[in-house]
Amino acid sequence: MSAALSLALCFINRAMNDQRDLSPRILAIQNSPDVAAQYISIMNCIFSAQKKHVPIDACVLSEDSSSFMQQAAYLTGGIYFQPRQLDGLVQYFLTIWLPDTSTRQLLKLPSQASVSFSAMCFCHKKTLDKAFVCPVCLSLFCEFQPICSTIDATFAKCKAAQKTAFIAFVPCGYKVKSDTVPILLACQEGGADIIEVGVPYSDPGADGPVIQKAHQNGVDQGITFADVLNTVKEARAKGLTIPVVLMGYFNNFMQYGLDLVCQDSHQAGVDGFIIVDLPPEEAKDMSALCASNKINFIPLVAPTTTEQRMPLIQSVGSGFVYVVSLNGVTGSRTSLPVNVEEFVKRVRKHITLPLALGFGLSTKEHVVSAGKLAEGAVIGSKICKVIDEATPTERTQKVKEFCLSITS
Repeated sequence: MSAALSLALCFINRAMNDQRDLSPRILAIQNSPDVAAQYISIMNCIFSAQKKHVPIDACVLSEDSSSFMQQAAYLTGGIYFQPRQLDGLVQYFLTIWLPDTSTRQLLKLPSQASVSFSAMCFCHKKTLDKAFVCPVCLSLFCEFQPICSTIDATFAKCKAAQKTAFIAFVPCGYKVKSDTVPILLACQEGGADIIEVGVPYSDPGADGPVIQKAHQNGVDQGITFADVLNTVKEARAKGLTIPVVLMGYFNNFMQYGLDLVCQDSHQAGVDGFIIVDLPPEEAKDMSALCASNKINFIPLVAPTTTEQRMPLIQSVGSGFVYVVSLNGVTGSRTSLPVNVEEFVKRVRKHITLPLALGFGLSTKEHVVSAGKLAEGAVIGSKICKVIDEATPTERTQKVKEFCLSITS
């Protein structure tokens, strides 16, 4: 339904640009239940129709009422009606919906005795009659949320400012455990919009030598998933406010316990998960667990991903999608891959979430180029090198200076 309304409004907008005295209307015929996941896109269509003074009429053929179509008709001045005798459908069309808006003033037409203003909660994608509204991003929740789901708010803020979201990757415990909290705060002070915190793992197959070294460094220190959560919690207590995403491998999360990992991460102040080796076909349960605990599940899409699998990635993801820019492992490179633009175009055909381009980015020029294709850009290996090359007393300042070189 949302796609049909969008297409109709696009056609109407084009027609009204050519002939401004038109009085268009939309008749939506629905024979299926409301799909909660379409709530936001349908409401956007309703607001667009309001702005263009386009009534949305609704003919609902299913037995159940449609709260979305009731709202569409009510808010745009259209007519909502559920025919009970389908053998008289043509007569209904001729007498109820065919007359134009001026003729309708002279006729006795069906009116809505009541309107269901049911909405959809952002967290569980379920319809509800009462909701809590986030004052930051205006999302609706079925339960009180003391903190905004900041990943969505961050991308919205960056879009409004016409800037690319800068996402910094910091391995937890690099080079020593006590470095991480000051470095996270330095990234924030340097203008990072989101921070990915790497969970140390013994076999990081997607990473190049620089981040592999950082992972092994954390493993050698005995840093566990619980230590990573405590690090995030400490950083939050010391003033870290930007979104934090944990990036690791499925074994990290499974060892901690899938029944606890989302709940404990949310309480620690984590906003999202990137699980590098969890394919979308196997991610449905994890995605649902994340959603129930207000954690964004951020999937990856790679140049080898077929277009048939991309809708599945969209269905399990939230927050944004991590776009792997090349075939290979992480690591700083001198330029973006030559075929990345065509790859991103393929992704856009199936995925509507914000995209963050990663793997190989290391300079401001890379971020600028990435921003022409995606909403975000990820830098990781270069930050590890900055930490590696600095003296112990300079690490925090050098990371801040590097982030400022990207954002200033």
